[in-house]
Amino acid sequence: DGMIAVAKKHNMVLLTPLSPNKNCSDGDGSCWYLGDPSGYTKWAEDLVTQVQSQYPIDKKRIALGGYSSGAQFSTEYWVPSGAAQRTMEDGLIVAISFGGSPKMPEVAYTPAFKQGVHMNWNVGEEDDSYLLNDETEGPEEGYNAKAGYDHYTSAGFQTSLDVLPGVGHSRSGEFGAVMDAQIAKHVPPPTAADQTGNPPPPVAPSFASPTYFCGGSTSCVPTGSPTPPHSGNS
Repeated sequence: DGMIAVAKKHNMVLLTPLSPNKNCSDGDGSCWYLGDPSGYTKWAEDLVTQVQSQYPIDKKRIALGGYSSGAQFSTEYWVPSGAAQRTMEDGLIVAISFGGSPKMPEVAYTPAFKQGVHMNWNVGEEDDSYLLNDETEGPEEGYNAKAGYDHYTSAGFQTSLDVLPGVGHSRSGEFGAVMDAQIAKHVPPPTAADQTGNPPPPVAPSFASPTYFCGGSTSCVPTGSPTPPHSGNS
């Protein structure tokens, strides 16, 4: 009932990128919103574009979902940077347990993008990320889910906010069900021609394969990706 099953159910290619920032001072040491989030966003867009060059992916059937740090990435950087608008024409963006207002200059959104892509926030009523610092100014202003929902709603996007009573920040095991429900509502179903039962094989990329470095990390990232700064004893 996780994302692999959801992707198969909706005839989608599943891509699960892990942030290149392996020295994050917050959380489990890997996050999108500290270090060089604009650089990580460019890295992620390059990765999505590479996958789109290898498979016949319909840009009208794209769903992006992120939890906590991934939700911040989605609404604070991925959309305002223009990466979302360049990689999808219709579909869905879901921010689970966070998803604040933009933290970088926004591109000019086309009316078609704002009308075609639905943005959903899914957050627990007991989660600090719902109304964190809602009435204060400072470094954390605008990081909560309500701030993100209000911003994009005011900007003319198609939006929805699901607030779950009695639910906190931990949402382990819920990602698949949340995405499944939203995809069913807001992503066009595959055409009859798409539903062959077997995904097409990937085509060879038209560019040189990236080289990798580890830099003491357990996960390697392509060279050219921003190297996150060290924090504390990480």
